[in-house]
Amino acid sequence: MWQSKNGGQLTTNMNINFRYIIISLAVLLGLCTACSDEASDGGLMPDTHEGLTLYVPAANRFNSRAIGDNSDELIYTSLFLFAFPESGSPQIISLTTDNSPLDFVETYRRYPIDLEQGKYRFFVVANIFDADADVTTLPQTEAALRDEIITYTAEYNCLIPDKGLPMSGVHTDFFAVTPDGVTQSMTDNEPFDYTGEAASIYAVMTFACAKVTIIPQDIDGLPVRIAGVEFGNLSQSEPLLYLNQDYNYGTLPSVTPDMNGYDNADPTPEAVTFYIPERYVSEAAQGSYMTFNIGDKDITLPLGEIADTEPGEVLPAPAIDDVRMIRRGTHYRYTLVTSDRIDLVVTDWTSELIAATLNGPVFLHVEKQVYEVTAGVVTSIWYDSDADDVHVKSPKYSFGGQDYDLFEYSIDASQDSIRVWVNPAIPVKEYEEIKRSVRDGEGKYDYIHIIAGNINKKITIYPLNLDNYFEVDPTSVTINVRLRVASGEYQGELPVNIHTNYPKVMVALADGWDNLPADDFRTPEDFAIKIRKWNANTNEFSDQVTRGNPVTVDVNGDFTYAVSFRGLNSGLETWTENRTLTFTITPIDENGNLVEGKRETVTINVIPTLSDYTIYFKADGWDNPHIYVYQCLEFPADYEGTWQNKPLADQPIGYRWTGGDGTVYKDSALEYSFTGKITFRGWGWPYNFNTIYNPGGSPKSDLGNLIRDTGLYMFDDGNDMTWRPSERISNLRYNKEIDYCKDFRNGVECGDCRGGNNNPQWPGIGMKRDADGWFYFELTDIAEPGKTLIMFANGHFGDANRRFPKDNEVGIPLFDFPQRKGWLKFNQNADDRVGNQFVAEKPE
Repeated sequence: MWQSKNGGQLTTNMNINFRYIIISLAVLLGLCTACSDEASDGGLMPDTHEGLTLYVPAANRFNSRAIGDNSDELIYTSLFLFAFPESGSPQIISLTTDNSPLDFVETYRRYPIDLEQGKYRFFVVANIFDADADVTTLPQTEAALRDEIITYTAEYNCLIPDKGLPMSGVHTDFFAVTPDGVTQSMTDNEPFDYTGEAASIYAVMTFACAKVTIIPQDIDGLPVRIAGVEFGNLSQSEPLLYLNQDYNYGTLPSVTPDMNGYDNADPTPEAVTFYIPERYVSEAAQGSYMTFNIGDKDITLPLGEIADTEPGEVLPAPAIDDVRMIRRGTHYRYTLVTSDRIDLVVTDWTSELIAATLNGPVFLHVEKQVYEVTAGVVTSIWYDSDADDVHVKSPKYSFGGQDYDLFEYSIDASQDSIRVWVNPAIPVKEYEEIKRSVRDGEGKYDYIHIIAGNINKKITIYPLNLDNYFEVDPTSVTINVRLRVASGEYQGELPVNIHTNYPKVMVALADGWDNLPADDFRTPEDFAIKIRKWNANTNEFSDQVTRGNPVTVDVNGDFTYAVSFRGLNSGLETWTENRTLTFTITPIDENGNLVEGKRETVTINVIPTLSDYTIYFKADGWDNPHIYVYQCLEFPADYEGTWQNKPLADQPIGYRWTGGDGTVYKDSALEYSFTGKITFRGWGWPYNFNTIYNPGGSPKSDLGNLIRDTGLYMFDDGNDMTWRPSERISNLRYNKEIDYCKDFRNGVECGDCRGGNNNPQWPGIGMKRDADGWFYFELTDIAEPGKTLIMFANGHFGDANRRFPKDNEVGIPLFDFPQRKGWLKFNQNADDRVGNQFVAEKPE
């Protein structure tokens, strides 16, 4: 039992049928009268009431698609409005309680209220005081109402009492809606100013208790019956209106709920629900708990939540030695996932949420009631629902001491599609038992349930095709050396996905591997191309396949092998000519035999770089010409940022730095220095389009702070100069180990260039002698004509009087001739850019 301080004792003889709870509620009580004011519910009354209208959450006739006991939680057997004015006497109004559903799609029952003008603080209390109570005996002040206590006795059965669940709505939870539709919240410091004109106030009702739902399952995930329930350390009392962590809740050491409603249910319900008082304690030993029996197993369940629990988060149930709290208006939903694991979800539970769930147009439409499912194939089920939560419940299949969902699924809400497939973790040897059960019509495995909100639809799976399957995707991969180097991908992985339910597969190298050069690696195991098992989540490799050493893999669902490659820009012989290599993947049956008819061959195509560019240069009087070839850094073509309302896409980027004499220099930031071993690491390493970082890693400036100067967008990095490739700190932005002309560099006459004493920028690398006073340089083919720029100087350390173009001018663009050869004969006039251009044929 439980009782209020002023109300009569409330018994809890449950007469609710838990097997069939429908939304169209019968009238539980007739109209109640009070000794003072009384207001009748007008249902969908015309909007002609010119005074105050109170709205209280209710159920309607259109909620019959909802399943569960939520509608019974909205029973009102007594309802009182307390209106406390700033001055004068309180007005306490008994509201008639009609639990018959509303006739239209609404979530609130309306009450016209006759109230004198003034400023008020409102409270609504449900199912606490007797409906026919003399209002003069009820609390006459807000303080007195706050002091009202709900007291529980050991006879309380934790189910919905005949008098209904205790509910209260406090002033700060009300909201008002003006005639023009504006919603106004109410606060402690702002009483509602009622002027006598038409006004609407809405009561947000919170249950003065907590809801506990237990969903018990056996090892197969099927519902089971709970027996022998007992609660320990429930609260003996709690405040009517407010949470109060400092209140002494007292303790009921043992409470045994009435299980008759559940015991009589047939079939066994999938969930059982109890209602318990809130409780705040400071010691774990004082926390509430529940003990119950499932079969021959006794379970102790610590009730409530620990601090910082996120609403709606799925988490393990608290431990018995945790300090826990039970909050009013909170739903604790426990699911016995396996015999040794209990999951908990904590959600808000108010009358408004229940009404919204019941009265919302929740529906679930499935295109068909029968679907064919084949092992190894994804079946799409088309559905339509406005429920927030749509999920699939699968029958369980057990082997090896564990239980598995027979069917797995994914939801694509944007396409209204549920994708269902047979769990690949269930081995083929188990299929015969599943087939037998289906043939015998046992009904254990030929269905799924689609659940949307409170709606549950059973979908028949027929036929259920369980056979071996084996798929490899893709069966051809390509390593295009030039494209990957141009995009900065000098190493990587190409995944090959294996989708099968055979118990094992064998992966073996086939053609082309005998002729693969070892390059400068010691053994074939160190080849620049490898076949290895790959874990994409951890980027870890295992089980490398080598010549004469095929790998047998135990299948555990889908898995991935990867063609890994490296050193695309290292000059390795592997990448200098077209190659075709293959490897095979063959399933192995339950008897250990190779299934030759299912074998798949994967082909690796290597497309090498195209021919290099050859740059010829001649200048009278120059005996040691050097060439500097670079490519400026630009914002990506798809970048959407702007500066001064101008797009930044494809715009050049610069940096500025200060020389020893204080001169401020502005140079172009580099994407490549082909002659100076400089490669921009890319916008994703470790930067993005939106933030530029200083060496310490903290945000320093963003693209909105770039300054425009001399035609370039400048990175404002202060004195860090991290975009200046000659600085040590620029390693954060640039890779300085990739040599685009390694072989050429080793053959030039300039000793400083051969020794690696090259500046990453000016004046570049020495050129090699050709006939008739010409010099030449071989440039990697990843350079882009039009974007790649070229400068020439005489001597390794530069000669201010012998350079083209001259100081503080950009280089001349790389040619785009079909044979990739171009000649430039310098006429000694550095100002004549028109007369100094590349031509496609060697000048006479």
